[in-house]
Amino acid sequence: MGRVASFGTICLVLVLLTGCTREESFEQHFNETMKEQGSPHSLIHQELDVVNRDDAVAIYRQEDKIWISYFEKIENKWSHQEGHGLNCGTPVNWTSTNGHIFSGLICNNDISKVYVNNNTAKFITIENEKKFWYIVTSKQQDIEEVEVKFVKKDGSEDIVENYESKY
Repeated sequence: MGRVASFGTICLVLVLLTGCTREESFEQHFNETMKEQGSPHSLIHQELDVVNRDDAVAIYRQEDKIWISYFEKIENKWSHQEGHGLNCGTPVNWTSTNGHIFSGLICNNDISKVYVNNNTAKFITIENEKKFWYIVTSKQQDIEEVEVKFVKKDGSEDIVENYESKY
């Protein structure tokens, strides 16, 4: 009976310890980090496991820009790796984050689709005519190797070569 009691005690301790080591969610980490920096922001979209397991993308509004930031979980802690922000007043239409994530901001309703190397990008409506688009590619690519095409509502297409690697 002593072994059963000892085994039960060990199991109880493990259950309690597991409950005490609860991991911080990505959204909690992101919001707490922004708050610590004194940066008013609004998280618009997040996606986990985008390029690899234990990574994330956050799309958020900060000041007058829409930002995309890439994070990796290293030793059970979220770490910001890279990001950039765009606003409607900038001539830059799209950018790259870590060679896997391509994104941009659309500031009018004329554009209905965005293709990156013939793959359809995801759209996130920000407000009225403003939309943010992004796509994650499995293969890392130099920005010069990527073709971005805007398709307008009337069916016409434009290749968009206006980019910046990061801010």
